[in-house]
Amino acid sequence: MGWQYDYKINDSRGASGGTAVTNLFSMFRHQPETAAGLRGFNATVPFRHGEVGDVRKWSPGFDIPTEGDLRYTNAAGAVTDPNGAPGHVHENLQLWRQLVVGGTSQLWLGRNDPSAGRLEVPVEVLLPPVTTTPRHRVFTQFRTRWPFWSEETQRTAIAVASFTLGGTAPVADAIFKIVSGTDVKVTHDQTGDYIQVEGATPAGGILVDCGLRKSTNVTGGASAEFQVEKSVPHWIEMEPGAVTFTVTGGGTVTVDLYEQYR
Repeated sequence: MGWQYDYKINDSRGASGGTAVTNLFSMFRHQPETAAGLRGFNATVPFRHGEVGDVRKWSPGFDIPTEGDLRYTNAAGAVTDPNGAPGHVHENLQLWRQLVVGGTSQLWLGRNDPSAGRLEVPVEVLLPPVTTTPRHRVFTQFRTRWPFWSEETQRTAIAVASFTLGGTAPVADAIFKIVSGTDVKVTHDQTGDYIQVEGATPAGGILVDCGLRKSTNVTGGASAEFQVEKSVPHWIEMEPGAVTFTVTGGGTVTVDLYEQYR
């Protein structure tokens, strides 16, 4: 199989700009290649058949166990260490440990996907690097708090009236920008969920970040929490496919988002 996942790791979003895992490993894989499964949990009710569930259940995070074979060379494939190939194995192991446990508590793991291009997911180190004997195969277990892989490149300034959302998983961290208008109400037609700015929209507009659960003024960055009403606790969540919004109260509404993949 000729496909290369080209894993990279970074301490901030945009893992394509991070460290290529192949600089340190001759082979690296996520084992197994899985993602989030069933959304949440179904409840069993006494004296009723089956289970009771709800379509609005949220997906949990998932574990990402990885294994890789350390390079016996430098990133360019040459043996330059004074101790030869064993020296490179030791050096690459130390560099990997520094990358995954020596810095920030949250990392971004990125990879190529055969159908979706570059994807990434935020991860934490669940199990630090463990080596086999001889010390060339390394096992590292990550856990992601976010249940889906997302695009590395954000899609910006999408007009909300009508658009097609790609991917294979729902988007729950979109950022809406509302400019001008009074009592502007933005209703997601597919679910009926809405966000609404009460009163006149401040000059420059308001940003409503559904992922961070935060509303701020574009100009100055002051909080706009008390001016924005939300109809449901998860604010706005969009499923892949045709998406439409109804906007009342005037103004212009756009959305920035990352398409999500299971």
